[in-house]
Amino acid sequence: MSRIAVRTLVLSLAAAVLAVGCTSTPSPTVTVTGTLGWSGGVRAPHSPPYHVMPGALLFTGHGKTYSASADESGHFTTRLPRGTYVVTGVSAHFVVNGVEATCRAIGGPVDASRDRSGVLVLCIGT
Repeated sequence: MSRIAVRTLVLSLAAAVLAVGCTSTPSPTVTVTGTLGWSGGVRAPHSPPYHVMPGALLFTGHGKTYSASADESGHFTTRLPRGTYVVTGVSAHFVVNGVEATCRAIGGPVDASRDRSGVLVLCIGT
């Protein structure tokens, strides 16, 4: 093999190694953030369309359930495996007939195939 052919082969291999090293594999988990709240009842004029509240959330999908907590301002953040989840929540601040009512994500199941923010989980009251 000529000296030029060897040099070309070495450079080609180096370029291939660099290309493989530069590719990234997507993380198997994503970050999902949002708010837990309730809607309904009498609201003051120009008030937000829902009230925030602390509570517990469940993310169910792919035969598994993951939990998260919403703080006093209703905000939650969790890491989940990529996928689609039915999201429900409960709070001691929203009780119907003595039982914590189940709140649901607005818009149905949550697509968590990538990082997701702005998920709204609401209890609907009267």
